[in-house]
Amino acid sequence: MIHVTRWASRAVLVVGAALVVSAVSLSSTYQPSSAASVWPAGFGDCAGPDCPPGAYPGVPSTGAFRDDNLSVFVGGDFTIADQAAEAEGRVVVIGDLAMNKNSSPSVYNIGEAIGSGVWPTAGSVALAVGGDVTVAPDQSLLVGASIELDAAVAGATTGTVTPTGGFVPAGPVLAPFEGAAAELTTLSECISAAVSASPTGTVAVDGSGTATLTSSNASADPQLFQIDAGVVADITGDILIDPAIDDSATIIIDVIDSSPGSSYSIGGYANGGAGDLLTFRERMLWNFAAIESVGILGPIVFPGSVLVGSDSSTTTVTSPSFNGRTYVVGDLVHGGAGGSGQEFHTYPYRGLLPSCSNPTTSPSGSGSPSGSASPSSSPSGSASPSSSPSSSPSGSASPSLSPTSTLSPDGPDDPALASTGLPLSELALLVGMGLLVFGAAAVGLTARREDLRKR
Repeated sequence: MIHVTRWASRAVLVVGAALVVSAVSLSSTYQPSSAASVWPAGFGDCAGPDCPPGAYPGVPSTGAFRDDNLSVFVGGDFTIADQAAEAEGRVVVIGDLAMNKNSSPSVYNIGEAIGSGVWPTAGSVALAVGGDVTVAPDQSLLVGASIELDAAVAGATTGTVTPTGGFVPAGPVLAPFEGAAAELTTLSECISAAVSASPTGTVAVDGSGTATLTSSNASADPQLFQIDAGVVADITGDILIDPAIDDSATIIIDVIDSSPGSSYSIGGYANGGAGDLLTFRERMLWNFAAIESVGILGPIVFPGSVLVGSDSSTTTVTSPSFNGRTYVVGDLVHGGAGGSGQEFHTYPYRGLLPSCSNPTTSPSGSGSPSGSASPSSSPSGSASPSSSPSSSPSGSASPSLSPTSTLSPDGPDDPALASTGLPLSELALLVGMGLLVFGAAAVGLTARREDLRKR
């Protein structure tokens, strides 16, 4: 009996030790990353029942379709200056909005404009501002035109602001976007890390200012390119895309800054030679994760969306035709000297986003973004219940957007499980330590009894 008890006690010790080792292994292998690989709610693709069934119409179009996701998001202040003319689609500004143009026309249009013709749903909020709105004398900020669109301003309004629908309380409209800036920063950093880890090609700029994107893996999707901001500043002409890249692929260009604190601008695209950009317009994303000063100064068109992730950044757009989403965590300045009709046109981002869901600590001791991709939004023409606003039966957009959260594939399937109970690694550690203590005590007691018996 003593012999059996001795070995049973030792077996308990062995099992306990194994559980402790397993717990340590689990804790280092299954730490889910906090980096998201989806847009926050209200961003990205088109949302609502009246989205275009396929690609968005060209410019100009008649306004036959509707889009209730954001066209422009500003985490800081939004300044409308000089030649700026319009921002088509829904606009949310967390800070202040100031308008002071120095040219004719003296009106700035929001929501409805001459662009893709895909406007917010009638009766919805096309402009929401978390701070004050100030419009210079003899100038006018017009929200909507042929359709009734609302405005929501949390602070004071100075000057002429005319929503064709009316003003509505700002609180319910802005509440869902309180955490959007932080989510966009995380997403921007995620994209930059993923592109850095797994680029699929290179960007070269020649002496004429023409940039060429050459893929080293034409079958990859998304196509990931990284370019130094100093080289981006040399782009003053066309951007040519490797013809080997499939027309359905996503193209992401991540811009990094080797000289922090400097200002960098993209000086072109022109239409000639860059017609392929229209093919990729709804699946092209420029990412500026850590650059403080960004300029989009193209002379003709700028197809594609822009994400600027730094909350201390200032982005200036003077392109006469910006055709994509504009999401900046810092400040946005629309308008500059020269040219006319500087406009934001509503075009969605329907491309993929790289994934940053790898474990924080891998078994080898280091982890890196996988560079794999996940869909950025719901299929064309429909909105995901968790990532886009819903429409009320009356056709107006609901202001009750709620941010989404993304669990790592290594985490639990049910979000509710993420905050209930003990993680597996901690449970194994507690049980293992308990067995070690019990086993040690049993071995000691058995030895003591055997010693007494021999006496």
